[in-house]
Amino acid sequence: MKTILYTRDQEVIMYDPQQTVCEGPSATWFSRTISVARDKLVMIALDFACSVALTATGEVRKSQMIIVVKNVDTGKIVERMKVRGSRTWTRAFFPLDHGNYQIGFITDENYRNADKVYMKDFYYHDYIASPNIDAIGSLKPPKQLAGIQTFDTLEGTMRLQRIGNKGCEIEMTLYFKTETQYRNFVRSRHDSYMVLECNYGVYGGYLAGTESDPSTDGPLRLLRVKLLSPQRAGVGVDGM
Repeated sequence: MKTILYTRDQEVIMYDPQQTVCEGPSATWFSRTISVARDKLVMIALDFACSVALTATGEVRKSQMIIVVKNVDTGKIVERMKVRGSRTWTRAFFPLDHGNYQIGFITDENYRNADKVYMKDFYYHDYIASPNIDAIGSLKPPKQLAGIQTFDTLEGTMRLQRIGNKGCEIEMTLYFKTETQYRNFVRSRHDSYMVLECNYGVYGGYLAGTESDPSTDGPLRLLRVKLLSPQRAGVGVDGM
């Protein structure tokens, strides 16, 4: 499979005003179908909130809301985010692969009749393959961003333990045929959110290392970079 780095093309608004998408237990809502062409990828962005009452003793109930992606062609439904109890307005991001999809909200049986899920500012960005990159090589598998982090301070070095879903990084080398392609890439929107399609899945994130010195191999210009993604390693478009 060819590795492709995609850059943002255009924004499409699906739903703008606030609306109630689920009310009460075991409720389900699906969006309109989003079609992703073979030469594009899509990044979803939406805001959601959950209004869920506490128990009589003030504890958070076990009620859960799940954001899912449904493949319209196959009928397969994949969980993307699971939220317990109440949640103030929260932004959710996740990429979509080629095909036809619907975004859905599902509440479980622990929701009460008065509990609700709201959604607003639902839009997506079309992503097209970067026109400046000729090839991508030396791709490393996604590496989990967790464990011990070390920070230099005036007093020495501070070590912090990180746990939980902290995303991943993917290291790779970008190849440019000409100096003009390299300059155009540096001047382009490479510092915005980008999407990578590779053997390990589809990952969205930001590039790090573009300020490093490029190297050459004959007429080619090479730039070593990392994609920092909020997604867990090995998950890709199949969930967070």
